[in-house]
Amino acid sequence: SYQKSGTSEKTHTAKAQSKYMNKSPRRNKHGHEHEHEHRHEHRHEHGHAHDRKHEHANARERGSQEKQTAWEKKERGAYPVVKFDKTTRSKHIQKTVDTADTEKEALLADPTSNSIVMSQNSVTNRQANTDILSPTSAQRSNKRRYRNDNDTEDILEKDPGVVCMDILDLVRNGFTSTTMRETKIRLAGGAHTNVHDNETEKEIGYQFEIVKFKNEKFEKEIRNTISEIEKRQIESAQGWYHMWEKGSFLFTSIRTLAQPIIDNLISDDQRYVRVFEELSEREQMYLTQLKDHCDRIMRGKNQRTVLKQNETDIYLLLKCAYSAHQRLHKNVRFIAKNYRVRGQYEGDPGVKHVQRIVEKGLLEYIGEYDKKRYSDPTHKVDNLFSPSNVKIDYASVKDYARAGITCQGIQQIIEALRLVEKNSGIEIIRIKNRFDSPNKGGYKDILINIRFLDRRKKDKSSHRYGGHVCELQLHHEKYQIIRSEMNGHDNYSASRFMIDFVRQKALYSTNESDERKMQLIKLIQKLQ
Repeated sequence: SYQKSGTSEKTHTAKAQSKYMNKSPRRNKHGHEHEHEHRHEHRHEHGHAHDRKHEHANARERGSQEKQTAWEKKERGAYPVVKFDKTTRSKHIQKTVDTADTEKEALLADPTSNSIVMSQNSVTNRQANTDILSPTSAQRSNKRRYRNDNDTEDILEKDPGVVCMDILDLVRNGFTSTTMRETKIRLAGGAHTNVHDNETEKEIGYQFEIVKFKNEKFEKEIRNTISEIEKRQIESAQGWYHMWEKGSFLFTSIRTLAQPIIDNLISDDQRYVRVFEELSEREQMYLTQLKDHCDRIMRGKNQRTVLKQNETDIYLLLKCAYSAHQRLHKNVRFIAKNYRVRGQYEGDPGVKHVQRIVEKGLLEYIGEYDKKRYSDPTHKVDNLFSPSNVKIDYASVKDYARAGITCQGIQQIIEALRLVEKNSGIEIIRIKNRFDSPNKGGYKDILINIRFLDRRKKDKSSHRYGGHVCELQLHHEKYQIIRSEMNGHDNYSASRFMIDFVRQKALYSTNESDERKMQLIKLIQKLQ
């Protein structure tokens, strides 16, 4: 056709493009088109069309956003809205596979619609297979962060329909940087207790900065602070002791304060019993495996000896603890992220508060005195709480440096324990398996005391950080949820010294002549 019209192919193409653009092509003195100018004009025109297309899309999106609630507007950027499947466990979070974006995506469910049920079931099944076959992708997706801590707080405060399991799903799957410790505070009703409140708590509880322990010029300042705390706590313990022993009318105050808290703890303990019975039915095989695994690790180790720290001076203990604490949490984060564990890092509570360390030491001091006094009536110490007589055993505290992981089930707890055992830089000293307790009630978890080995030296028995003993806790998710919903545990945390004091008196004061004291002792002995 070009030959019949007498025009070349190039000229015909130029005319077609000129007609499309409604402009005549520019030519140079040789009659050739300025191709770069033509391309620029075409690209400019196409860009305007692309912008107009996006403007229409944005207008449609703004129109749809006006019909949404405030909570949906905030969440649309993080989660595409899908329809609700009643057959799944969670009413708010559904896991699915998004091949266009990532392999693991959390979807915000819409309870008002109930179609596409079958498709959601198939998606959930594919997700389960994805977790098994490609754990690395699950690990990558867990690192994604769609919200910050403030957004999570707003959700928990504004949406009362969010249930406990949904919040744990958000935290575990990495859709917020909130730690499990902060999540438990919010589940317990303390949504307004945020990170800033924790910073104030650290100052009140006397958690020192690690840089001060690295500089010797701060040693005197730290020791003076510890001495002031010891003095105040000894005076407080002396007051409680005299209220119990000598103040007949003051003892009524102890009973009035302690009895409702103990009643709540006993009521909460019944829920622990039901949880353990459920675990015994559903996870009995794994409970047996956990017991065998703990026994195998501790075989050949002397567990009858009392475990203590190598140091007795509290300043040196804190100095070692602050260094070991950082190493401990680095290892715990690695274990929690493992695809076999899929646990939730509990967060960093910091090194144990000096005030609480002194309290525990004083309670043991009072307990040892009562043990001797009730076994030998002639034993008596004048001025029991004088500074010269008070001897606090700081080496008996094993949780200066502590960390925790919350696991979904017993099987995941076993996997976490295996990772701790396989770590060549960790020595397991003691394992306390509370799931193997003869009592069904009480909080159940795994307590692991460890030391860090110095792999730089050939001697396998050499330790780092002065051989400081650290504590690692492996929690079961169901127990964490139950604890977060309980009132007794919160009241106990607020009045821990008083309840622990009554518990300590109940250990040896079994022959009290005062009927009121015996009633309180028998009441607290019901706690398993």
